[in-house]
Amino acid sequence: MFNEGSLKDKHIDSAGAIAFVSVVDEETKDCGIGTAFHVGDGIFVTAKHVVQGKSILEVATTKRIIKKYENDNHKVETKDYINPQRLKIIDGPRYSTDESVDVAVFKVDTEGLLLPRLTFDSHTKHDIDDRSFLLDDVLTIGYPPIPFTIVPIQVASVGQVNAVIDVWHSKHPHFVVSSMARGGYSGGPTICANGKVIGIVTESLVQNSNQTESGFMSILCAEAVILEIKKHYDFDNEKYGVYWEFEQIVEIKLRNPAKDVGELNPYISDVEIHVCDIDPDACGRIECDDPKLLMDAVKLIEDICSIEKLDGDYNETVFEFYSYSYGDTLQSAAYAVKNLFIENGYIEISEKDNFCIEEHQI
Repeated sequence: MFNEGSLKDKHIDSAGAIAFVSVVDEETKDCGIGTAFHVGDGIFVTAKHVVQGKSILEVATTKRIIKKYENDNHKVETKDYINPQRLKIIDGPRYSTDESVDVAVFKVDTEGLLLPRLTFDSHTKHDIDDRSFLLDDVLTIGYPPIPFTIVPIQVASVGQVNAVIDVWHSKHPHFVVSSMARGGYSGGPTICANGKVIGIVTESLVQNSNQTESGFMSILCAEAVILEIKKHYDFDNEKYGVYWEFEQIVEIKLRNPAKDVGELNPYISDVEIHVCDIDPDACGRIECDDPKLLMDAVKLIEDICSIEKLDGDYNETVFEFYSYSYGDTLQSAAYAVKNLFIENGYIEISEKDNFCIEEHQI
């Protein structure tokens, strides 16, 4: 019987979904290796720099897949297994046209094959802040070259999330993970304690021509990878275990540039707007660092919505409301309040809209 909370057991469940990608550079003719992993229906994900400008020589798994069955809500190992297998690419690789997204995807022929798949974590850019997964143990799996070995070896490394960062060359959050950065990990998944992929290895953050191993392992967040898959293949979020829908209709975060805090920490918000429509309740919450502006926002809400009840004691920095208005009216109210803050010099950090969620994540 398996301990569902163990990263070692997450590795057992995940290893068969992860493949090496052997390549040769089309210009220099140098050979290289990277990592890819299966997310369902033959779709594999890797880092763009692993395959762009390269000829792919081979894609193959190296770990035996142990078959399991469910018994009293626990996975029990059987004696049945599937051996490692070479994979045939039937489509791609397809690349991101956005230089800031180091992601490539391709499809393999799955006829007659049983391939496990990995599931992405559902955190979006809007959800991620400077505390997300901080100091959580995570598992990174890939194929860094090991001297003197005669075949590609899958390497599993347990590390911690040390920081959440923004980098100049990407519009998506990255995680810094304490596992040592090595070539060949690129494209590999980083998996958290619940078995979900929080992102993929895209680079080692180094400068001044330092060795890769002296840099930070940088993990591109899962949302950026999911959005890229959806550009090229039919990837239904719910089917693949990604839940971007949420109870709120709209969440919006803004920053007050007059505080000058954003230059020190871009994840800190000074205003948060939430509106929610969960039958039978329709409600909202506004948090603001300026009590006078907060009251202007509340008056605007009252002008747009039919208000049932207002609660606004919280030192005049938080105001909650309950409404007889629903759906589109609440959504319009949220954006009207956002525009009020923008007119008063605030800057939008991010927003999450359940009516058109994928558009607002990009």
